[in-house]
Amino acid sequence: MKTQRFIKTSSLSLAATFFLLTMTSLTWGQISLGTSPFTENFDGVGAGLPTGFTVRTGATATNLGTTATFVTTQTTFGSATGQFANYASADGLTSASTPAQQNASTDRVIGLRQTGTFGDPGAAFVLQLAKTTGKSSFSLAFKFQTLSEQTRDTTFTVDYGLGASPTTFTPVTTVTSGTFGSQTVTANFGTALDNQSGPVFIRIVALTGSSGTTGSRDTVAIDDLSLAFTSPTAATVNLSGRVLSANGRGISRAVVSMTDGDGNRRLAFTNNFGYYLFENVQVGQTVILDVRSKWLSFTQPTQVIVLTEDATTVNFRTY
Repeated sequence: MKTQRFIKTSSLSLAATFFLLTMTSLTWGQISLGTSPFTENFDGVGAGLPTGFTVRTGATATNLGTTATFVTTQTTFGSATGQFANYASADGLTSASTPAQQNASTDRVIGLRQTGTFGDPGAAFVLQLAKTTGKSSFSLAFKFQTLSEQTRDTTFTVDYGLGASPTTFTPVTTVTSGTFGSQTVTANFGTALDNQSGPVFIRIVALTGSSGTTGSRDTVAIDDLSLAFTSPTAATVNLSGRVLSANGRGISRAVVSMTDGDGNRRLAFTNNFGYYLFENVQVGQTVILDVRSKWLSFTQPTQVIVLTEDATTVNFRTY
């Protein structure tokens, strides 16, 4: 059945609704890690923040911060408006690149302009992981960019917090804005993020105020983020048995199918003595076995097996 979702607008006009949908974006959700590394280049931020990323203000060493608006429209390096926004990457451009050159760039970043009333301190780029179960040895790398050099620099801290609503964040490394261009930042988390069954937050956050007391703050950005980790190789076992007649004789050329926990299906044919074999089946999952043979009926044609070790006697017998 196909479910349709309807949006009703009341006091907002269609034009205003369109403006809100295209000009701003609030991102919710978290990342379920697959294979290493997880990467994000942010080139699609014109459509909104990637899943798992938020931008925040009011962040402290004990507070995640409040989700802020991300402006999805292209914003130039010279903009003095305090905001998180869609900027061109510094890669391939210079501080003198024109607005037209910046807007023509398909290499995009999540950028931040701090002001006296916006994000200084407390601005944060935040990555949320759903969990890290079965994964270890996490390390982060990203480009930290200064897009507009002003008189006041800001130091950002890479830190992490654990749990759905963390109240403690542990710093790992820092980076400070400066001259136009990119700095590659790396952060090794050791064992701190290993095998967490709940959410993990990684922040790039301005915990302290910008330097100096007068003048404007730098415009900064993050780009080309990569989170590497180790996943243990899954253990495997063998699953085997026989297809037998009612009097115990092996039945050849019977077809045994195995469907694993991910819905993948494999087939095995019995040999002349009725034996079948499935090799290298991932341990810990539940599999479904079915047997069929022309003209024959079986007392238990389907069996459900939880694999914790080699299973060698999963047999089928005819009436």
